Amino acid sequence: MDDAQRKSATEERFSALVTDAMLDAVFVGGEPEYCIERMIELRDTAQKYGFKQLMYSELGPDVEESLRLLCDEIVPAV
Repeated sequence: MDDAQRKSATEERFSALVTDAMLDAVFVGGEPEYCIERMIELRDTAQKYGFKQLMYSELGPDVEESLRLLCDEIVPAV
């Protein structure tokens, strides 16, 4: 990506190449209800293939609020 940016690639050009399906395959984000639903799907798939943990990263622009939602609403429901 750094190389692409040096060659004048812009955020708009990147955005045109990235689909919602690509984002959904890598990230979970949105309202807590949607995140709970998606995390349950991911948990079930991970367990099916023998994975024992999920990792969290990129908590968004408001890290404190994201952590509060994860700890208070999302993780307990998953």
